[in-house]
Amino acid sequence: MSSEKIYRCLVAIGSNLGDRDAYVKVAIAELEGISSFFMISNLYETAPVGTLGEQGKYLNLVALLVTTLDPDALIDYLLDIEAKNQRVRGEINAARTLDLDILYVYGFSSKTEKLILPHPRMAERAFVIAPLLDVDPVLAFSISPKLADSIVRREKAIGREVADGVVFLGQHLQ
Repeated sequence: MSSEKIYRCLVAIGSNLGDRDAYVKVAIAELEGISSFFMISNLYETAPVGTLGEQGKYLNLVALLVTTLDPDALIDYLLDIEAKNQRVRGEINAARTLDLDILYVYGFSSKTEKLILPHPRMAERAFVIAPLLDVDPVLAFSISPKLADSIVRREKAIGREVADGVVFLGQHLQ
């Protein structure tokens, strides 16, 4: 029996610059490669939030993974994936080829300069709660009951808006 600690994590995946489909596929493959269990939400197209100028829409989804990487190592891994995929950091809420955020690590919290968990704004963001409902509806309802209820009440049909600015696209990219 292995004594290696495992972590069950939720990671948000987003892209609104360049070949969004390709960047999302790369992120999924990279995360799947470090996971003993891997599940992804449906895919959503969402309007940018908090941007200063015109930007394209995001592709968003949430991955549930089980990994031996502790949260600090996982955030480093995510930053490396972003960098390898031309993510440029600078202006807050700027368009990005790839945006990877740890949303939640079950049974773990952190409040360091490097990592705050649970993610401090996930409960306010429909583009997080909609895909989170696909992989962990209990958590979605516990952190944002009104928003989760509002999303669930809207019919999920391809191309339909499930929340303001969040459109259901269906199953993830093939």
